[in-house]
Amino acid sequence: MKAAFYTLGCKVNQTESEYMAELLAKAGFEIVNPNEEADYYIINSCTVTATADQKTRQNVRKFKRKHPDSAIILTGCMPQAFPKDAEKLLEADIVLGNKNDGDILDLINKFIFLEVK
Repeated sequence: MKAAFYTLGCKVNQTESEYMAELLAKAGFEIVNPNEEADYYIINSCTVTATADQKTRQNVRKFKRKHPDSAIILTGCMPQAFPKDAEKLLEADIVLGNKNDGDILDLINKFIFLEVK
């Protein structure tokens, strides 16, 4: 399986994306550029400004539109700070706050299990 990361915001988000990429790589995922085809697109969001929130929403929708058969994972500050707003983004298949980044593999496995059923 392939996973791609699209990171918005600060260096902390960059570090968190690297951490999640390591977790997935250790589990056998191939980490690819977000311009390539992937099974999972992880959008690590920022919520410092209204513009950052808007970019997050736009990117979640853009990745789902471009890759309708792929799963979109929204993580980072936006779902951490505004979980109800993040849940409203129907294009996001998995939503987790940045305090739960370490759960990404478990959530993907649950998602796969639900998709198979």
